[in-house]
Amino acid sequence: MENRLLEPIEIKGMKLKNRIGFAPILGMPVDPDGSVNDETIRWFEDRAKGGSGFIMTGTIESFSPDSYSKKAPVRQETGACLYDDKYISGWSKLIDVIHSYDVKIGAQLAAPGPMMAEGPSPSPYPDHHSPRFGIFDLMAGTILPVDEVSLERMDEVKKHLAKTAGRVKCAGFDCVELHCAHGGANLHGAFLSPYYNRRTDNYGGNWDNRARFIVETVVEMRKAVGDDYPILVRISADDLLGNKGNTVDDVAQYIVPILEKAGVDAIDVSQGSVTHSMQGPAIPPYYPRGCFISYAEKIKNATKLPVIGVGRILDFNMGEQILLQDKADILYLGSQLMADP
Repeated sequence: MENRLLEPIEIKGMKLKNRIGFAPILGMPVDPDGSVNDETIRWFEDRAKGGSGFIMTGTIESFSPDSYSKKAPVRQETGACLYDDKYISGWSKLIDVIHSYDVKIGAQLAAPGPMMAEGPSPSPYPDHHSPRFGIFDLMAGTILPVDEVSLERMDEVKKHLAKTAGRVKCAGFDCVELHCAHGGANLHGAFLSPYYNRRTDNYGGNWDNRARFIVETVVEMRKAVGDDYPILVRISADDLLGNKGNTVDDVAQYIVPILEKAGVDAIDVSQGSVTHSMQGPAIPPYYPRGCFISYAEKIKNATKLPVIGVGRILDFNMGEQILLQDKADILYLGSQLMADP
């Protein structure tokens, strides 16, 4: 039997020793000011020591705490940070440890979205005729406010992410990923989804317009990191919101070609929205194993770029079958590698 999981693979010069990746997960231990500490290093070193070929961090802050909307219900002051040069040395120390195990590591970046009171369109969602409470709305007992971002704020976001991407490369990370998945979790994912994006300007309406913010951000990041540095994009292949959101057929037909043209080097496939279809990014344990891998397969059939799949892949035999059936090129494991790296 072939051993595809342990075969190497390359993404724009980044050579992975195998196809097992540690999925981007929030909650990374850091100092109160967001700096890397010894516990952060141990957290990632355990996964590298265990044999994963690739690690992607959870979202690293590109924005200082005072740059968030004052209406944001959650403060991000204690997350892992890289919005300032002072954080670079800590990440470099961590990366040196990871590289000592012949493991590659990438940094995931994102912009605050509807979950943090900023979005392409104001709340409620999907519109005033059919408001649908999300998990945070239910917890608060009301629909939380979301302000429509201005063109000026969007330019600011692009510049912040590009500068942080430059720091990512400077610190020694092997690649950078722009998080555009999970709908209300971040600004780019919200722009992509018709559920959150009801704009009538050049950033709303058709596929090209809704993807424009992502494309422009990737272009700015590319300027910061250079042509030979891998840029990945994480998308929700399906918003899991029926015809009110993107479906996997839509994303495969329209969004994937746009990302290819923008110069993206690999596509990380997830699903759902943190605010309105939580069962996608946080899959319940009673869902079938590999329940969403068909989305990665659909995207892989639509592109020649490497595709990363994720979602209740619980053992090596299952992962091997997924790769042998060409449903993905790399597999992310999250809770599995947290429990047993």
